[in-house]
Amino acid sequence: MGKALQSQRLRVLGILSLVASIGLLAATPAQDSWPSTAAGMNGMCLEKVTNWKGHFYLEVGVGLGLAYRKNSTEEVFLLTQIADLDQACKEVNGHTIVSTLLLPVIPIDEKIGVGFDCYDPTGTVIKGDPVIGVFKKSDNQVLATPAERAWLVDPATKSFQAVPDLACRSFE
Repeated sequence: MGKALQSQRLRVLGILSLVASIGLLAATPAQDSWPSTAAGMNGMCLEKVTNWKGHFYLEVGVGLGLAYRKNSTEEVFLLTQIADLDQACKEVNGHTIVSTLLLPVIPIDEKIGVGFDCYDPTGTVIKGDPVIGVFKKSDNQVLATPAERAWLVDPATKSFQAVPDLACRSFE
């Protein structure tokens, strides 16, 4: 093989290698910039999800917390636990996302809230249980009516459970 042909072959291989590397990097999102949607957030370190806005964080059980985050198209509540398996998350005293609640679009005449003084007719929710509710509002005041939609934050199962006819004493 001539010198010129060998040199051209090496350039082509170098370019192909560079293109493959760029493609591989583009296909592998950086931990701190993904996901752009709520799908796939479980198992991630909350502190490394930086492209979602929000600073709400509330402890809801031993080692468990509730966080709220939003991006341009979605709003989510995230149930988290103190990181114990993810070493990179442990290093930042982080919280691993264990469950994700993708909220429906909240109309302007409704307000979302987190409460601990709520109840439902079936007794599924009792005072002290953490709940998320979407309530009707008028003049920026929550109306004393049952929630339009509501979810119990269940620390035992580390999940969100829909609850019909939820009412909260703080809104009565």
